[in-house]
Amino acid sequence: MAVLALSMLYQTMDGGLALAIPLTAKSLGANDAMVGVIVASGPLVGGLFALPMGILSDRYGRRRVLMLSSIIGIVGGLLLSTSSHPLAIMPFYGLVGLAHAAYRPTAAASVGELSPSGRIATSFGLFLMMGAIGLAIGPPLSGFIIQTMGYSYSLGGAGLLMCIAFFLTFALPRTRPQQVLPASRLSFSKAGRTLWADWLLVLVSDSIIAAPFAFLPLFAIRQGITPVEVGLLFSSMQVANAVVRVPMGMFLDRSRKIGLGIAVGMVVSSVAIGTIASTTSFYVLAGLMFLTGLARGIVLTTVRTDIAHRTPPGSLGAAMGTFSTMSLGGRGLGPVFFGIVVALSSIRMSFLAAGMVGLFGFIATRLLRGGTVMVDGDEPQAEPHPAGKP
Repeated sequence: MAVLALSMLYQTMDGGLALAIPLTAKSLGANDAMVGVIVASGPLVGGLFALPMGILSDRYGRRRVLMLSSIIGIVGGLLLSTSSHPLAIMPFYGLVGLAHAAYRPTAAASVGELSPSGRIATSFGLFLMMGAIGLAIGPPLSGFIIQTMGYSYSLGGAGLLMCIAFFLTFALPRTRPQQVLPASRLSFSKAGRTLWADWLLVLVSDSIIAAPFAFLPLFAIRQGITPVEVGLLFSSMQVANAVVRVPMGMFLDRSRKIGLGIAVGMVVSSVAIGTIASTTSFYVLAGLMFLTGLARGIVLTTVRTDIAHRTPPGSLGAAMGTFSTMSLGGRGLGPVFFGIVVALSSIRMSFLAAGMVGLFGFIATRLLRGGTVMVDGDEPQAEPHPAGKP
């Protein structure tokens, strides 16, 4: 239960900052391209440190690393509230990214280790559903605080959430350090090619979602949509994300149709993001964001489950660390790349570019993975962790 609560707290912070960071940077004088670079600073730091943090949690225990994560998050959130220049946001948001780097692989590994036998996908679905609920709460809450109290209070709220997270870590079970396998054995074992396809798919998926995360607030505000309404757009995405997680997990536990989940999720999310460029209606945007959230929930639940099934015992923290490296790396590289598109063309064109990148990335990872579009080339491996035995 504590891991589920942590998932909601961290993602509430993440969702709130997804709205507050670009709007704060713009209010402090940043241009559109610079907003993309600022938004990228947190995920890029997270991507650099996620794998080392995952390995650290394998060696020294999950609870210790989660405690460290919450302490870093407290410091980063409080420092963010003092930002008085656009560039000053970057190092402080980088600290929040470091907190996420420690949290993401560690919490995911905990879920994989403690899941009941035969229900690992359902457990991940529940864990990710709680995170998606947090992501749904964060943006409108942040928008309300911005409208009523100001940007600094919205940014400082991240530190408050991490204070709560710190005390929650004391409720986590103690885990024994794992025996970490060499990286080469993890990466190039029999299932190595499929693991790399999963990791690269996460890189693509989180790169393309960076376009709406970085530039939708600016795009919507220019259409006369208020900060609270922008928050509701993000909430519509995360409500769909939350709703689909557990049913998708149950479906995967029963069918193991990994290829089908990836195909549906990537195609729908790519088309929905690309279509954002064609509308200015609040209700149409909300519908497209809802579809994007639904598709992302399908993709990420499927990929996490596949990784957990294929990872050798004792290296789940490293595998989830690589997942988080790709996820945060995509969230960091995406705003930079699509920021260049914005600088050369327009925000609308960045959405179209994101949709095309998503479709091409899906095709490339399917070729790497092997098998047909709907069926995997090889069977999932046995579950790596018996229930309750980390």
